[in-house]
Amino acid sequence: MKVSRRDMLMLLGGGAVGTIFSPIPWKLLRDSSVWTQNWPWIPVPKRGAAATAASACPLCPSACGVRVRTIGGRPVMVAGLPDAPGQRGALCAAGSGVHQLPWHPDRVRTPLRRVGGGSPGFEPASLEDAVGAIAAAIRETQGTVAILDGRPGRVLGGAYREFLSGRADTCVLVPPSAVRASMPVLRKLHTRDPGPLAVDLDVVDTIVGFSAPLLDGWGQPGLVQQRMHEGRLRLFQFEAVQSRTALMADRWIPITPGTERAVALGLARMLIRSGRVSPAFGYADFKAFVAAYEPWTPRRVFEVAGVDEATLTEVADALAPTGRVVAIGGGDPAGGPLPFEDEASIQVLNLLLGAMGQAVKAQRPLADDPADAASDRVATRDLCDVPDGSVGVLIADLAMAGATVPWPILARKMAPQGLLVSLTPVLADLALHAQWVIPTAPAFTAAHDCPGHPDLPRSLRLARGFTPAGDEVVDPVDLLNRLGTALGIERQATVADALDDMMALRLRALHRAGDGTVFVAGKDPVAMAEIDSPEDVLSMLRAGGCWRTALAAAASAEEPAVEAGDDQTETAPPRPAMPFALEQVAAKDSGGLVNGFQMYLIVGGGVERTAGVARSPILSKVDQESGLRPFANVARVNPATVASHGLRPNRRWRVSTPQGAITMRIEPDPTVPPGAILAGAEPQGALPWNAGNPVDLAAPDGKTWRLLPASITEA
Repeated sequence: MKVSRRDMLMLLGGGAVGTIFSPIPWKLLRDSSVWTQNWPWIPVPKRGAAATAASACPLCPSACGVRVRTIGGRPVMVAGLPDAPGQRGALCAAGSGVHQLPWHPDRVRTPLRRVGGGSPGFEPASLEDAVGAIAAAIRETQGTVAILDGRPGRVLGGAYREFLSGRADTCVLVPPSAVRASMPVLRKLHTRDPGPLAVDLDVVDTIVGFSAPLLDGWGQPGLVQQRMHEGRLRLFQFEAVQSRTALMADRWIPITPGTERAVALGLARMLIRSGRVSPAFGYADFKAFVAAYEPWTPRRVFEVAGVDEATLTEVADALAPTGRVVAIGGGDPAGGPLPFEDEASIQVLNLLLGAMGQAVKAQRPLADDPADAASDRVATRDLCDVPDGSVGVLIADLAMAGATVPWPILARKMAPQGLLVSLTPVLADLALHAQWVIPTAPAFTAAHDCPGHPDLPRSLRLARGFTPAGDEVVDPVDLLNRLGTALGIERQATVADALDDMMALRLRALHRAGDGTVFVAGKDPVAMAEIDSPEDVLSMLRAGGCWRTALAAAASAEEPAVEAGDDQTETAPPRPAMPFALEQVAAKDSGGLVNGFQMYLIVGGGVERTAGVARSPILSKVDQESGLRPFANVARVNPATVASHGLRPNRRWRVSTPQGAITMRIEPDPTVPPGAILAGAEPQGALPWNAGNPVDLAAPDGKTWRLLPASITEA
């Protein structure tokens, strides 16, 4: 029998059709679906009653209220809490996956001790061994003993300071993103300390953003977006790349990367020359101030920042010194803060426009707040300001920081034989470089107090614990108690057996002070002074409530400036001083390129890109596959730059900075400015991300890493 090619094709086609209608492919599809959903690190939902509870997301300073769906008491879904004060139901990608973090594949289950001296290698150890080794290092070190508090404002921060106050040469370190936020820098521009400052969004009608993630992680992005939609708030955004904030702003003004200071100085000069300066603004030597800004003409701003005179004039004309305009710089969660001088130049605009006492108000200090314990005895310092090689023992608590800290910068601060201890629930990022790793509770397994953003009024939310943390988890308060016993250090204001007890101490202090208001979604606000007991406050916070401090009464924008030597009353706006030899700051050009590097690397990313502890391994559809944010292994480059440098998207390229290099693939993006490379930060861990992190290309002696000199060559 002769078999033709036609017969063979008919046989194969018939077999394929028959296979489709047989159970074979559907069985394979079912089995593969079952296999991929039963990996050992994927949680298996419990059976039980369905319920809904309110809580807060502890992953970053926004501390968003969340509605948690539970089955048998275990969280299975998280959504934004509708009508939550300052949030209006908004929630970022990291927050939507916060309930999955207890099942992170890199979860630390026991204290770990580094073995060997090379790449990450750890062995299990007992808590007693860890306490003994840390206490011995503290006794023997000749360097500074420090605690890196990634989330200032927590009650745990008071315990850290009180523990350190038991010996000399100690300090609390904070990430640059916290100490160089807009309001802390504005506070430093005054001769008389006005105390902690906060933006009052209830008063603001115009925001001028300088690369600030106002709609993507800064403070209360949901509230800002809602007021923009209602027409109650205008947003001008100066930014080099088309971020989400730039895309949704009333006006996005593209600028040359790294020129925020030049734009701020040019705007200030226009306000001064046009006479649109608040009467409340007063320097002892106003002529010297004016002379410092005079060189920043529209032509010079255009040459440096690429903003033409017409655009700069349009923005300046929209800024009236009514006290309802506020300028915000801040920083990117992953890309870090602006340089200090840049932020100071931006904050001078708030002084010129009369924001003090109106859009920006002082916060009242609270007496006996355990979160402020020993603040007068232990210095709090920017990590970048610590002398190199001076830290003998460092205990790093960055699990809930919501901001990056580059390892090269931290490593430079450590003494040659310094001891690094990481308090973390996940073996990732800086923990990979530690000598000791102490397991702490992931989100939603224990209660966490959640203070608000440093640019906004002091607030407090409570993140509840839904699932057991496990016997292996170490309460940081218990660790401090054990170390205190070993070293003979006693605490008074923060003495407690566990973090829950310490939070109860704080609620009693807040209730005793009677300051502020508690907001609960769907209910009328209640003044703290009208709440019967601290237990009632706790119940309101557990129901998704938020406590917010009362701000100082607004001062009149028409009040005359306070001259040197005049008596200053509580209602008078504090008189600012010339900040940081302002003549030099205003005369300094924005930094240029380093020899051998012809491009800039712009690093950015949301909270989910700041640390492995904040990034759920199952959060793939929103973050990994959507491409909404750039990845560490993808270099987004303007098509004109692709053409001028002969970059081929289908090849691998080596992006280098003075610190190191990382291999990436090229992706053309017209929203990236010519001559720049845009890349996202990437958490470092064993699984499932093991690519290089552009954040670690930061210069060890630098104070910012959001913009790095770079070059690109074929790998």
